Amino acid sequence: MDEFLAFREQERIKATLITRAEVKLKALLGTFAAGQKSLGRFRRCY
Repeated sequence: MDEFLAFREQERIKATLITRAEVKLKALLGTFAAGQKSLGRFRRCY
């Protein structure tokens, strides 16, 4: 029973880390997309 609880705890920690990584990745991609849009505007102006 203890092994099962330890396994569940590990899975919970992994899920938390994966979720945090996904949030960071989405934020990074959002920043990149916003940067691309502003670069596109900058190129058209000059």
